[in-house]
Amino acid sequence: MRLGVRPKPAPGGQTAGQAVVPAVDGREAAFRNTSSQCLEMIAGCFERMENEGAATPPVQATYLRGLKTLSAAAQYRNCPELEEPLALQLRILEGR
Repeated sequence: MRLGVRPKPAPGGQTAGQAVVPAVDGREAAFRNTSSQCLEMIAGCFERMENEGAATPPVQATYLRGLKTLSAAAQYRNCPELEEPLALQLRILEGR
């Protein structure tokens, strides 16, 4: 790939020396991007809580925002295996 442009695949579906990577549609790409950012955010919260020994209000707010955004991404993708545990975690944190 050069400057974001992939070479045209050969008739067999491969470019010279490269394996074929399945195309990702826009919804899937948005889900992957959003969910990876949320997981990094949540991991950062856990790291801060380990280092600081407690969950400060800013860390709690960031963690909750990450969970809400990840939950919305799971709903957008229609991914019940993520939707249900995230909804449960949000209910616990929000005291519902």
